[in-house]
Amino acid sequence: MALAARSQRAVRLAESVAGVYNQPMRIVRNTLVVASVSLVACSLVTDLSGVAPAAPDGSTVDSSTDAGSADAARSSCDAGFCACRGDAHSFCDDFDDNAALARWKPAVSPGGQLFFDDSGTFSRPNALLASAGATDGAASFSFLDRINRPLATRVRVEFAMKVEKFDPAAFSPGTGIHGFSPVSIKLRGPGGAMLILRMNMYSNAADLEQLAGTIAVANTPAGLPTGAAANGRYGIWLDLPTQRCGATFNGVESAPLCQLAQAFQDAGVRDTGVVLGIEFLRAPSLPWSVHIDDVLIDYD
Repeated sequence: MALAARSQRAVRLAESVAGVYNQPMRIVRNTLVVASVSLVACSLVTDLSGVAPAAPDGSTVDSSTDAGSADAARSSCDAGFCACRGDAHSFCDDFDDNAALARWKPAVSPGGQLFFDDSGTFSRPNALLASAGATDGAASFSFLDRINRPLATRVRVEFAMKVEKFDPAAFSPGTGIHGFSPVSIKLRGPGGAMLILRMNMYSNAADLEQLAGTIAVANTPAGLPTGAAANGRYGIWLDLPTQRCGATFNGVESAPLCQLAQAFQDAGVRDTGVVLGIEFLRAPSLPWSVHIDDVLIDYD
């Protein structure tokens, strides 16, 4: 089924759905409804498997965009973002073709939505619009989980993002306001042990959090634009051999002090997964929504 722009014929990837995360998607008329949800309060553990492509060297991401504006982040190539840049990377997705759903597994909690949308694109015609409703209880989420999970020791993810709606309450320790996670890298090793590096974003701050299973083992502040200023190319990366990690904005490293915790340093080659969207919105919070586009992933 062709993917239409939301402002013309809305294609709903998922909305207010409850069910089992690994159930199949079902198509109802022109609406794509996902019967695949995992209601997990904080950390979402994903089944990972795959085969490996080629990859990055762990250096700072080189971005062709200028800071800030959506216009600066748009690709100048008439053939489309991935048509111009995709061959240079392990994976590229600009959400502009009919096969996007074959590359990702959607997951949405009640009150969340995922759309292919033409109102906030960085490269036309479409971007992903993810939203999560207000919550004062269980976590709310709406995200895409990468289906192919190569074996890797280095992973780099870069994507264009604009925060459209956010909770303006300032984050401070002990308030319980957690903002949302727009991207995470998940590594699964022998026996299913999960290691996660994720970006957390609040109205006034951002950080990189490391988890071993569901236990936070490290947290590094990241100088990333947040709230209404969140508009540009974001990145997250980890390098197991050098025991380093980081976050970028428009190609500039924003978490230079990030070092992988001991749990990551003891890891070997891992199955790798990538999640994009609103992986969780931790209660209490007002609604959040983000546009995401022009995704590049490199594995090594």
